[in-house]
Amino acid sequence: MVALNAWYGDELISLHGADDLNVLLDRMTREHAGAQAPPLLQISRRERGSWAILHIGLNRDRGVVGHTDKSGAVLSTDGTPPTGPELTYDHRGEAHPMPSNAEVPAANVRQAAHDFLRTNGARPTCVQWQATVSPAD
Repeated sequence: MVALNAWYGDELISLHGADDLNVLLDRMTREHAGAQAPPLLQISRRERGSWAILHIGLNRDRGVVGHTDKSGAVLSTDGTPPTGPELTYDHRGEAHPMPSNAEVPAANVRQAAHDFLRTNGARPTCVQWQATVSPAD
C-alpha cells in the first residue's frame, strides 16, 4: 500500500495504513467535539498522470464525504433533495458551505475514508453521491 497524504488543519500527515487513519479520524472527532463548524480534512493520492482527493468532514455522529478526481467532483448525499439551510464545515480556518442533504452517518464517512485508502484513491461505494464542486474549493 502506498502512503497517502492527509491535510488536517495546517498539518501534513502520512497515512501508511488503517491504524494511521483511525488515529487521525479519532483525533479529529475528539478535538472538535461540539464545534459549531465541524472540521474538513483532505486525503490525497498523487501519482504520475493520476490523482484523487477525498474530503472528509466529521462530527460525532454525522459527516460529509467529497471525492474529486479527473472525472469531476461529487459529494455525499442522504438521498433526499436539499431542503434546509446549508451546513457549514471548517477547512483550515475557512467556512465551507455544504448542502443540507450532504450529511451521512459517521460510520459511512469512516468507511469511505478506509475504502479510499484501501483502493489507493478510488471513489468509495459505501455512500450515495451527488454532483458538486469540490467541497474545499
